[in-house]
Amino acid sequence: MSDFSRQIWDMKYRLKAADGTPVDHDVADSWARVAIAAAEAEKPAAASPAGVEADVRSALINLGYDERTAETAVKEAKGQVGVASFEKLLRASLNSVSTPQKR
Repeated sequence: MSDFSRQIWDMKYRLKAADGTPVDHDVADSWARVAIAAAEAEKPAAASPAGVEADVRSALINLGYDERTAETAVKEAKGQVGVASFEKLLRASLNSVSTPQKR
């Protein structure tokens, strides 16, 4: 990097503490800081438990299960794994509908 470029980076883009002490040691530090901030801003919001259950129920219906079967499977799966994530709840729900029920 040329001296002029380094000077511009130092004056305009380099993160510094309130007392003027540099926080970014080099341009790579600045790039990493900006990339992390952009990724945090784009991170999707956590889904609500009700939303995850509805999504799993909808997925089961889209796979051809009727609404009653999907609802029952989601309730049973929720009892087993909770509402940890869409994938875990869906796997447990599919396991529930594919396992013969004891009567």
